[in-house]
Amino acid sequence: MMHSKLLASSDLGKFLAGLPPLSLGSGPVVAGGAARRAWCNQHWMAADVDVFFRDEQQRRRWQAQFEKIIGVRDRPSLDDFENMFTSKESSGYLSISTPNADTYHVPYLGHVIKVQLINTRFSNSVSELWNDFDFDVSCFATDGHTVVASPEALESLTTRKLTPRNSTVKKNLTLRVLKYQIYGFEASDELLLEAADLLVNGEFDWQTNY
Repeated sequence: MMHSKLLASSDLGKFLAGLPPLSLGSGPVVAGGAARRAWCNQHWMAADVDVFFRDEQQRRRWQAQFEKIIGVRDRPSLDDFENMFTSKESSGYLSISTPNADTYHVPYLGHVIKVQLINTRFSNSVSELWNDFDFDVSCFATDGHTVVASPEALESLTTRKLTPRNSTVKKNLTLRVLKYQIYGFEASDELLLEAADLLVNGEFDWQTNY
């Protein structure tokens, strides 16, 4: 059973309202860390805003609308980077493009928000999307109006335990475990040993961008 609550009046809701439409029913959705922080009424601007899609066609349509809204341009030079924080005419830019995601930097209220358009894990529902997440604590999603969470995600918030899901993606497990330990979640001895083995054997990806 999925739990839900209205997104409190927050900068995240206002930020998402300025983007192309999101939908918990038909996609796209923002899922993961930013949605979790919204549920907890925590500061979200340092989190990646990860946007997930139903299929490639939906992603392409949404990306075209998104780039038009943010006035996407080339990566800024060091000379004009500061203007992103002050100029009303400032625009976003594509920071990096990988087979997994296109990552944009979008100026907002004196900050630069990292928005990642995910090019994998296409899903017909939020529950289907969560099935491929690595940890229960990641199973949050929002459309900018409502935040939903899995029962396991809420349990992880209460126990502060980092519980793995069924994801077969292991190359970034080491970094993800360290990341969530910094956030105050406790990994089991078995999970720590698995992450350490991947590190020792060189079977890891240390990319901070998805």
